[in-house]
Amino acid sequence: MAANAADKVTLRLKSVAGAPQVAQERVKVTPQQKFSEISQYLRGKCQGKPVLLFLNAAFSPSPEETVGALHKAYKDSKGELVVQYAFVQAWG
Repeated sequence: MAANAADKVTLRLKSVAGAPQVAQERVKVTPQQKFSEISQYLRGKCQGKPVLLFLNAAFSPSPEETVGALHKAYKDSKGELVVQYAFVQAWG
């Protein structure tokens, strides 16, 4: 079942600590997706290299947390959930 755009949340993907920036910085995903799916997506975009993900430049959420719950708690003033990613530990 495909979700329409109104049912999705926007993620802004920001590279840190020397990781390459992905071509599509903003992606829309369904709120029910697990955070681990974002990690898998970025790993695919980074030639299979393991990536570490962070929110608020401070902590790594649980892979089992839903994107919707994280978006509700941590979205920025533009309504986007900013996800930083790196190949090495950058914070927390």
